[in-house]
Amino acid sequence: MKSIMVKVVLPIILIFLFTYASAQPKQTESRDAEFCFNRGLGSYCKGQYDQAISDFTKALEINPRYAEAYNHRGIAYSHKGQLDQAISDFTKALEINPRDTMVYNNRGFTYVRKGQYDQAISDCTKALEIDPRYAEAHNHRGIAYEKKGQSDQAISDFTKALEINPRDTMVYNNRGVAYKNKGLYGQAISDLTKSLEINPRYADAYYNRGLVYSDKGQHDQAISDYTKALEINPRYAEVYNDRGIAYEKKGQSDQAISDFTKALEINPRYAYAYYNRGFAYSDEGQYDQAISDFNKVIEIDPRDADAYINRQIAYKKKGQNDRAISDYNEAHRGEYPKAKSNMHIRITHYIVAVAVLISFLLLKKLLTSKEQREYLQEYFPVKEGYASRFSERNRLPKCKTCGSPLVDGPYVERHGGNDRFKCTVKDIPTKVCPHGCPGAYWYQPNFSDEVGDAIGEDSESVAQGNFCRRCNTELTDKGQRAQFVFRQKLKKGTGLELAIEAPCLECTHCGSKYLPSLQTSDGYSYYAEMDDVIAEVISQEPIFE
Repeated sequence: MKSIMVKVVLPIILIFLFTYASAQPKQTESRDAEFCFNRGLGSYCKGQYDQAISDFTKALEINPRYAEAYNHRGIAYSHKGQLDQAISDFTKALEINPRDTMVYNNRGFTYVRKGQYDQAISDCTKALEIDPRYAEAHNHRGIAYEKKGQSDQAISDFTKALEINPRDTMVYNNRGVAYKNKGLYGQAISDLTKSLEINPRYADAYYNRGLVYSDKGQHDQAISDYTKALEINPRYAEVYNDRGIAYEKKGQSDQAISDFTKALEINPRYAYAYYNRGFAYSDEGQYDQAISDFNKVIEIDPRDADAYINRQIAYKKKGQNDRAISDYNEAHRGEYPKAKSNMHIRITHYIVAVAVLISFLLLKKLLTSKEQREYLQEYFPVKEGYASRFSERNRLPKCKTCGSPLVDGPYVERHGGNDRFKCTVKDIPTKVCPHGCPGAYWYQPNFSDEVGDAIGEDSESVAQGNFCRRCNTELTDKGQRAQFVFRQKLKKGTGLELAIEAPCLECTHCGSKYLPSLQTSDGYSYYAEMDDVIAEVISQEPIFE
């Protein structure tokens, strides 16, 4: 009997020992992989991303099927800006576990950061198919939709995220931005304010609410919000830039230049800040500094048409007309994208550009024969070349016929237009010769700059995006026309009236009519044609520059 028991029990004991021995390495491997993974988590939480990646890699060398290690290594790569490596790791994690909603969400947001918005939407949608109450996936899909310009879908996703988590300050901020981009400023301010009620230290929400106030023309409120954002994050270059724009719109160029300079101290490759500072310097008459800043923009982006246009204006005002012509030609070579329709670029830029071209074409035509050159020499009694004569006549407030100093003359009115635009400019102040020589003169050089100031994005007659300023209803274009009157106070202290009859947009709810925004797709060509008409009207004889 004892012999039988030994024969039965001994094999069982041997099998048990063999099974235990073979399991030990796997358990040891599992513990070692988990140890490396946990150490990687600790490094990640301390912001030590290189060390975290090293630990997650060791975990994966021990256990190549460790999906969670792939996911967290992908997150660490993402924090380092190595987005392709991050996406590769998220993809490997999903090959191991195709039902992991967190990994779909992580890969989706990484696609957002890469600008691959369709792939981002696809991944977030997969996460939501598995878990429809995954608030973060709704938020990230909303961001992707907003980046694609699909604000309605974005708002829908942000709203669903807030239904799941009504205390998510980031989602209120994101929905506020989407409302802003639709021109629904009331809703935008409401959401951004809620975001700040939940988290009063949220710099992005202050910044975005400041942008809304700026779009509404409420520059004091915008500056207040920008300042609060900078108190929280003093290294926020974009906020310095936009606060500078707000100061510039208020006519406070010194503060604007100071803010643009601070933005550039933080980010010396910030082309927009160079551009805006150059614009402010130009407004202050500091053309050398303006040209230097536009040079920086072109150095960063040689295809920036706006920089060439504005450097051309600065050269023109300095009397360096050959360089001005060169920049004008460079900006209009057709190889560059259309000039950016930034809200701080005034219509006057295009008026001046057209005026420069017309002036030089006329002068070139006058110089094509000896008889015409003699006529020009009599008309402009200066010995240097025609470029010098052109700049000289801007500086000397004297009669071109007899050379006598000019005196204040009558206010005149000019009319003109084409099939699309009709223009009337009233109350144009002039100077005249005290001896009765024929003709009147603009009361100061570069008078067209001030005419252009009469129309701007802040005007109540210009649409905000594609929505009514009064009731936020979407505007329609049914071929209607209307007359718009703009009044502009001039540096001389007088008032000028500019009346434009033009194609317009109409609100079907309240009947209000608007000129289209410069920021719409065809705004550039619309205002360029309008500028041609205005420039032609204000250049009519007998008004001379």
